[in-house]
Amino acid sequence: MHYLLVQVNEGVKCIIPERVMSIDPISNQFLDLFDAIMLGQYNNRVIKVFIRRKKSNGWQDLNNRLSDTSDSTQDGPNAFSILMANSRLPLLPRSCTKYNSYNRLYNEIIELFQAQKVGWMNALHETIRKTFVARLAIQSQMLRKESDDAHYCAALFRYLREFCIQYHQWFSLIAADDKHKIPIGEDIVVSTVIFFISIPNNISGSFYNGQVFVLYKDTVFEPSTAIRHLTEFLKALNIKYKNQTLPPILCLYTNRVHTAPNHSWTNPAKRIITNTLDDIHKKAHEYIKLESELKESIADVQEILNNHTERLQLKNNKFKCYFSASKEDITEIFESIFRINPTLKIKKTTQIQKCHHLELIKFIDTHCQARAYSFQIKKCNNFSCLYCKPTRLLSQEFDNLSLLPDPISSKDYYAKFQQVYGTKTTEEHRPMYIQSQAKSVSIPKNILIAEKI
Repeated sequence: MHYLLVQVNEGVKCIIPERVMSIDPISNQFLDLFDAIMLGQYNNRVIKVFIRRKKSNGWQDLNNRLSDTSDSTQDGPNAFSILMANSRLPLLPRSCTKYNSYNRLYNEIIELFQAQKVGWMNALHETIRKTFVARLAIQSQMLRKESDDAHYCAALFRYLREFCIQYHQWFSLIAADDKHKIPIGEDIVVSTVIFFISIPNNISGSFYNGQVFVLYKDTVFEPSTAIRHLTEFLKALNIKYKNQTLPPILCLYTNRVHTAPNHSWTNPAKRIITNTLDDIHKKAHEYIKLESELKESIADVQEILNNHTERLQLKNNKFKCYFSASKEDITEIFESIFRINPTLKIKKTTQIQKCHHLELIKFIDTHCQARAYSFQIKKCNNFSCLYCKPTRLLSQEFDNLSLLPDPISSKDYYAKFQQVYGTKTTEEHRPMYIQSQAKSVSIPKNILIAEKI
């Protein structure tokens, strides 16, 4: 069954206002439709029929063709046939007019659907059409992006999963990401998802099961920073393991978006939002109540989002929501780092600024392992250490515990986890590292002579 929105006018006078009429695409003729609307009152009039598929299109004159009989002498298409043909055409979202790489991909997807003659048959699905194509464009855009380190990272992730399985009774594996941005007037709320993954018994098991925590935070006065994320992780851990002992091994699995090192300001979107936020922060210093009033203005929306989110489930595990970290929470967590270096400042933690803190550098050298795609910390188990508390693992288990190894090339592309675990590895097999080394130019030995320096 199809439906038409029909209105009858005589000159400028509306005889019959808009009404919805049902159409049987098999048996009805246009004359039946006309009689149903007019009740036979205007069959002696000269009738002109216009149709359009949607408001953005122009009206199409159908040349008074009211009969579906084959003996008609009038030329041109039958009105009812055109109406039914148009009603059967699949509907697709409008193409984007602004030119950028995402919109170009969005339009290409629509063109592909048009060529395949697929789409939606119900005009009420306008929002669904746009959302579907938009999400498909985003995923396709991600698939288009290639990296020489893709297989290396896949091997590293497999190592991580096997590492989790080996120590599953002492392990907590968390995946985290800032997800959807939700505009609220001039403000934006961003959702942070923290996923406590239930570790399966073997590598073929699913890692897509566990407890999901979601929080909605204001991007103006609660921006995403490393110390804020750390505080929120700890809050989620305390909720997850309430009245329980925290696991001694913790892994955070997150994603990163790179510009050149220390050049994130070159990202145009980041520069725009940074300038806007700076302006708001300056106003907040001038107008003390601005921050509290802004947070209060979105509190109701956050509560609605929390209520709807907590109705969701992942394999019978209900989602949980909690509040974002306060300034006091963040300050308390940051001050715990003072045990390593009391001169650190919360707003001065970049790589360049870190170089001025020798005690912190010493701690990283002796307790950490930094790689392009991982950063690991392990207690030294030295009783004289000023930083490490006693280990919670049994001595034998702790002694056998090694850092996650770097993927090593082998005839099977990358060596298996058990072949390299417990051995000393480096990033020398990482493709982009190999390329960077090949491009580097070695300094001739005769240059490094004291007289030439």
